[in-house]
Amino acid sequence: MDMKALLRDSSRAVVEAAAVAAEANTALFDEAFAIACHEPYPLSMRAARVVQFYALKHPHALSPYLPTLVNAMLHSQVDGVKRGFLKVLFEVVPIDKIPDAGLVYNRCLDWVLSEKETIAVRVYSMDLLYKFALFEKDLSLEFMLVLENVPLEESPGLECRRKEFLQKLKKMNNQLK
Repeated sequence: MDMKALLRDSSRAVVEAAAVAAEANTALFDEAFAIACHEPYPLSMRAARVVQFYALKHPHALSPYLPTLVNAMLHSQVDGVKRGFLKVLFEVVPIDKIPDAGLVYNRCLDWVLSEKETIAVRVYSMDLLYKFALFEKDLSLEFMLVLENVPLEESPGLECRRKEFLQKLKKMNNQLK
């Protein structure tokens, strides 16, 4: 069976089953990754979730894919691909292993401030920016300034996350003094 056939819908059960199939046959993971990077919505979004689920169990297997993953995330027009790959970078990849980390950091800043981005992309961008700030303490002040200017009118959840990160960053910066 091929990955496209496995990804018949967007349900969690289908995505988890596809990730398990990819564990048994790494060629299916290669196919899922290619679909996530090159196919249109909704197939690309489903495949990005397979990549995410697979990466959580097999983070070491992601290394050769990281440059392509970052490039796809930075240039994708599919919210689900951006969201899934942001989660992979946040949950699995150490900051010092992220290719083009400066570009990723800057794009996350842009996404957090963009009212055109979905709430999920903005929230996962905050997660990754916080991870950057933990790794490189000097970035915490810049991230705080961005958070203070986040447009929030459409989402109580985004406001809650913003406040949570502001508290953590202020505490971190007070400890550095």
